[in-house]
Amino acid sequence: MIASYVLGRLSPTLSANVAEQFTNMVADSGIADESGPLRAISIFIHNVRAAMTAVLYGFVPYLFLPAVVLGTNSMILGFVGAHYVNSGRPILLYLAAIVPHGIFEIPALVLVMACGLYLCACLVRRIRTGERQIVKQAISRILRLILFHILPLLFLAALIEAYVTGAILQILQ
Repeated sequence: MIASYVLGRLSPTLSANVAEQFTNMVADSGIADESGPLRAISIFIHNVRAAMTAVLYGFVPYLFLPAVVLGTNSMILGFVGAHYVNSGRPILLYLAAIVPHGIFEIPALVLVMACGLYLCACLVRRIRTGERQIVKQAISRILRLILFHILPLLFLAALIEAYVTGAILQILQ
């Protein structure tokens, strides 16, 4: 995130392009209604879909793709933060938009990545050693982690992103 922030500060065009792509992605995702506010249930569904995709990447042995998901999100955060500052907005305004829901969403993303990496490592172990139960046990552990930790974190993050972040930004602007 820090590297992409610095790169974005050094290359305002690059950070503007990434910010524009991110804005388009959010607009196309359906997480905001026509009047503009974010909808908590849409945010939650979007984040769950992204999280499950990251875990499913773990079914590709040897590539450890779930790490790419966290790296990509970190890079986007850095570039968008740089774009905020390059546009003359204070970094504190950006942090006010990210931190309240990020307190819950970022740990959920780290857990999702860990689940995907664990699954991938178990598949590699299964391929190399022939252990039959390792993948089944891993899936059971991952499902418990998703149900009792990741989904609640993503739900809280969606509620805060939809109902708290906007209020904070209105106060600060």
